[in-house]
Amino acid sequence: VLFCVETIFEAVQARTVQVIYIDNRAYPGGPWQYFLDTQNLAINVIFYATTFILTFLSDFLVLWRCWVIWTASGRLAAYLATAFPALLLLASFVMGTLWTLQSSQPGLSLYSKLPLAYGTSYYAISLSVNIILTILITFRLLLYRHRIKESLPEEHAKHYVSLLTIIIESAALYSLFSILFLITYAVNNPTNQIFLGMASSAQQIAGYLIIYRVAEGRAWKKDTL
Repeated sequence: VLFCVETIFEAVQARTVQVIYIDNRAYPGGPWQYFLDTQNLAINVIFYATTFILTFLSDFLVLWRCWVIWTASGRLAAYLATAFPALLLLASFVMGTLWTLQSSQPGLSLYSKLPLAYGTSYYAISLSVNIILTILITFRLLLYRHRIKESLPEEHAKHYVSLLTIIIESAALYSLFSILFLITYAVNNPTNQIFLGMASSAQQIAGYLIIYRVAEGRAWKKDTL
């Protein structure tokens, strides 16, 4: 599902760039003004929708990994650890839906007052979810570090407790680019479009790395300990 939505997003993004900067480069006020004036076009609506769906699914994937990792300490601990992030994820879904709907209304854009407020809140919540989950996953893996090293040979233990493993399992890569996007978007800096694309790509890469580790059987499991 992630791959399909990401493919649609990349295709729409490429088409949007072509329409804005090539087909309408002579638009009164420039290409950027054309983009702001045509937010209700189907291609822009799809762009917002796929961006929102990708972010939500990727956040949900990290939430699932957090639950799996904490389940090694018992289901109660896992539910307690993921309860608050799950509520934040639900809130981000609501805000993301409102952001998508408002941004694609005729006469409005990403940078209109209401869509900007929704968008900033949405990405702030999404970023908060990722930061909290990153901390929870990192904290739990570090606590398990000594126990795993006592149970497994060094060459096997490193698959579960190495720095690279912690970065991959916690999807920390996405958090970095999300912060850059959120800052530039909140201050209405056009470079946010660059960081939006980079954040989306980083988010998908982080998700695919997790999926790859799961497929290879090297990812953390409920019964790892």
